[in-house]
Amino acid sequence: MPRTPDTTCGTCGKPCYRTRPRPGSDWIPPVTHTCRACRSAAVVHGKVSTYKHRGCRCDECRQAWNEQCRRNQSAARARAGKSSRTCVVCAADFAPRSNQVTCSPACRKIHLGRLGDHASRAAYYGVEYETIDRLAVFERDGWMCGICELPVDRDAKWPDPGAPTLDHVVPMSRGGGHVLANVQLGHFYCNTVKGNRLEQAC
Repeated sequence: MPRTPDTTCGTCGKPCYRTRPRPGSDWIPPVTHTCRACRSAAVVHGKVSTYKHRGCRCDECRQAWNEQCRRNQSAARARAGKSSRTCVVCAADFAPRSNQVTCSPACRKIHLGRLGDHASRAAYYGVEYETIDRLAVFERDGWMCGICELPVDRDAKWPDPGAPTLDHVVPMSRGGGHVLANVQLGHFYCNTVKGNRLEQAC
C-alpha cells in the first residue's frame, strides 16, 4: 500500500514525507519540513564543504578547494621551516617542489602555452581557427617535409622521429592562425626542433 504524504514542504508547498521516529525514540519530527529538491537547490557554492561533502565540481567550489589546499600546503611548509613561492600565473602562494613556478596543472598549461588541442590553443593566443583535415594537408604537400624538404614515411607512428605531424609555418604563439594556408607537413623531429621559431630549424 503506497504511503501518503504526511506534510508539505515549507519552501515550495508540495506534499512530501517527514522522517518518522524510530520505535521507542523520543525524537519528534520538526513541524516545518524542506523537501530534497529544495535542499539541493539551496546548496551554497564556493565553499569547501560543498566541494568535499556534496561532491559539487563547479568553478566556484573547485576554486575554494584549491585555495584551501594552497593554504594547507603553505602552513605545512611554514611548520617545516620551508619558504613558499608565488605562482607566476595567478600570483597565489604555494609550496614549491624543486624548481616549480606554478601552483597547479592548469596554471602550468597556461604558463607553457600547452592547452591541448588546436582549437583551445588558437583561442588562447587569439588567432584564427578552422577545421583542417591532416591527411588532405599531407597529400597536398606530397608527403614531403616542409622544414627539411625530405620525404616523410606515411606509415611511421608517433613517437617515431620520422612520423608525420602538422606544422604551423608561423607558430600560433607568434600570431599564426590554424588555417590551411599556414600549415604544412613536417617530421615529428623537425617540428619539435623548430619549436616556435620562424626560421627553419633543421
